[in-house]
Amino acid sequence: MVAVTLRTDGRGSTSMEELYRWLRGERSLTGLVRTVQEPPGEQDLGAGSSALEIAVGSSGVCVALVGSLNAWLQSRRSEVSIEVTAADKSVKVKASNVDEVTVLLTEAMRIAEGREP
Repeated sequence: MVAVTLRTDGRGSTSMEELYRWLRGERSLTGLVRTVQEPPGEQDLGAGSSALEIAVGSSGVCVALVGSLNAWLQSRRSEVSIEVTAADKSVKVKASNVDEVTVLLTEAMRIAEGREP
C-alpha cells in the first residue's frame, strides 16, 4: 500500500476542494481519498494547508488516479499544478506533463511491493 499525497499550487483552497470532490466522484477511488491537515511551515501564518491522501494498493487504482488527475487538470480554465508525493519522491504536475505521475506512481508501487524500481 502506498499513500499518495496531493497538494495544489496554493492559489486558495478552492482548487483543493474541487480536486477532492472530483476524486471522490471516481468510482475506482471510493473510500480511498481523504483530506489531511498539514502543520504550518515556518513562513505560514495560522493553520497549515490541507492536502489529499489517496491509498494506492493496486495498479488498477494507480491507473484510475492518473486518469482522473489528467482529466481534472485538463478541465481547469486557469493554470493549476498539483504536487504528487509517493514513497518520498515528488513531482509537480501540470496538464502538459501528467505522464510523469504514471512514472512516479509505478515506481512507488514497486518500492511498496519490495521490488527494485
